[in-house]
Amino acid sequence: MQSVMTQFNYRSWLFGIAVFVVTFLLATFALRSGWVTLGGNTNQGEQYLNRGEYQKAVDAFTADIQANRANAAIYANRAFGNDAQQNWDAAIADYTKSLELDASQATVYNNRGYVYTRMGKYDEALKDYEAAIRLKPDYATAYNNRASTYAAQHKYDEAIADFSKAIELEPKMVDAYGNRASAYDESGKPDQAIADYGKALELDPNRGVIYYNRGFLYMRMGEQQKALADFKNVVKHSPAGDYMTFIASQQIESLQGNK
Repeated sequence: MQSVMTQFNYRSWLFGIAVFVVTFLLATFALRSGWVTLGGNTNQGEQYLNRGEYQKAVDAFTADIQANRANAAIYANRAFGNDAQQNWDAAIADYTKSLELDASQATVYNNRGYVYTRMGKYDEALKDYEAAIRLKPDYATAYNNRASTYAAQHKYDEAIADFSKAIELEPKMVDAYGNRASAYDESGKPDQAIADYGKALELDPNRGVIYYNRGFLYMRMGEQQKALADFKNVVKHSPAGDYMTFIASQQIESLQGNK
């Protein structure tokens, strides 16, 4: 399972923008639970996906399709390769074709919903997450993603309910704790938000996005030293060129200058 951080510009704060996390499942994983691998370029395409060589994967899956060796998995996996390159329309088309061939794939509904979320097509995304949940009622990832989509629509009560369900189903789901914290923050419940950020960091102390969101909450609470510590952790645990690292570095400089 991969976690993909998606920025929802649902509210601009004085010092930054909260970041929700949408979880994306690599469709190839479903091959191990019933789809048939036909060999040839299909296996090669999966290897390319695992190595992050997405265009080569797309080309390999396309060769299978052109040779009439296509099945639901091949279309779903080509969709993943296209989405990884932000070829969203192509990804939607392939996920849709995959579901035409096999409408019982909760993972594919989740993944298509993820693409719709990134495209800002929230109504379509919600329908797909609901379909995934109908097919797999214990699907914590789909609850997390539906909640993130509700949050993008400022529906924070619905978001909190779904994040809570994701946590109930998967108690160590870091994304759901971090996301619920941001939803609590947006709902004017800073104490609950701080508690959830803390729980997320207990589970994974290396998540820069969690420190980032908590740091801005501490700033608004007037807890400047705690905010400074969090921004330093953003820099420590995020890629050097990441936008969060840039913003956190600015905050560190400002806070240290105010001493």
